[in-house]
Amino acid sequence: MVLDRGFYSQRNVHQILSMGHDVIGALPGRLKFAQRVLSMSTDIEDSRNLLRCDGEVLFAKEHKLDKLKIIVYHSPERRAREVQSFYTGLREVEEKLEELKTVKFPNKLFMLEELEGVCGDYRQ
Repeated sequence: MVLDRGFYSQRNVHQILSMGHDVIGALPGRLKFAQRVLSMSTDIEDSRNLLRCDGEVLFAKEHKLDKLKIIVYHSPERRAREVQSFYTGLREVEEKLEELKTVKFPNKLFMLEELEGVCGDYRQ
């Protein structure tokens, strides 16, 4: 059975496995289980883990965990794009915040609304 990230839960997977089915899918990175597996893969960028797919260099590392076979895939190209996007967005927010230093707001509520427009919901 193929699962997408939104369907995954430990309970769902164990239930499917107990019925004798195999499961394949992407784990959401926020799950403790996924974080545990990722922490076991910090050395994934190694020539022994190298794959090529459509000309792209990928790395894959297999783990056995809780009777499951977990394969972690890593794309250096994707990571580079995500890092570039993160820092570009961060720089844009920093520039907007710098501009706001010179603005005189009529009250605290207006200031907070403007900050929320720049930074998102600060209450999360």
